[in-house]
Amino acid sequence: SSGGRLAASSAGLRLRRPARGGERPSFESGAAVEPLASYLLVRLGEPEKTTKAGIVLPNRQRPNEGDVVAVGPGEVRSASTGGVGGAPPAVAPVAVPAGHRILYSSYAQVTKFELEGLEHGLVREDDVLASFDPSAAAVGPPEPSSLLAPRGRVVVRVDEQSLETEDGLLLSAGAAKEGGGGGAISAGIVLSVGKSAIEGEEPELAAGERVYFRYGDEIKLGGAGGSRREKYMSVRLANCIAKVAS
Repeated sequence: SSGGRLAASSAGLRLRRPARGGERPSFESGAAVEPLASYLLVRLGEPEKTTKAGIVLPNRQRPNEGDVVAVGPGEVRSASTGGVGGAPPAVAPVAVPAGHRILYSSYAQVTKFELEGLEHGLVREDDVLASFDPSAAAVGPPEPSSLLAPRGRVVVRVDEQSLETEDGLLLSAGAAKEGGGGGAISAGIVLSVGKSAIEGEEPELAAGERVYFRYGDEIKLGGAGGSRREKYMSVRLANCIAKVAS
C-alpha cells in the first residue's frame, strides 16, 4: 500500500469480502471512492470491447498507464508554513484533470483494488510522469507534442547525442565520458512545463528552451515497430540545472 486512503459517499463503501494479507480489496458496485490529498483515482484496466460480429477486441491499456477518474483536493505546497503573523499555508490543487490518461513511474507504489469489475488504483501526483487527453489522440501511443507535464516536472526531448547505459540511464555524450560526481548531465528541448512544485511560484523554464539536467524518468511511447528513435524524459524541475533560451 502507498498509504492512500479511501473515503465513501453517503451511498456507503463496503468490501465484498475482507481484504486479507496479500489480497486486493474489492468494492461493491456503486461505491463512491474519493481520493484524498494529492492522490488520483485511476482506472488501470479497460473493459473488453466486442464488435457486432462478436469479435473481442484486445485491451489496449499499457503498463504504468491509466485513466484518471477523480482527483483529490490537493495538499500544502508552499514556502510559508503559516503561523502567527504569517500567511496561511497554500493548498496546491492537483494539476492533472479527471479524464486525462496518465503515464506514471514504474517505481510508483500504487494502491490497487477492484471496483465495478475493473482494476483501479490510487496514484500520487508526484509519481505521474505525463498526461494527455485520450479523446484527442489517434489509435496507438500519444504524440509527444500532446504530452503535458504534471506539477513539478518538465517533459523533455533528449538530444540525439545522448547515450544510454545498460540500466537505462540516459547520459549526454560529454557527461558519459566525464564520470564526475553528482550525476551525469543530459540535455534536451523542453516540450511541456508543469506548474511549480511550490504553490504561488512560477517555473523558470518554458517550452522550446534547451535545458540541462541530472536524472529523469524515460517516457516510453512506442511507435512504428514498437519503438521511436527519439528519447523523451520526464524531469523534475529540481533536477534542472541550466537553460538556453530559444
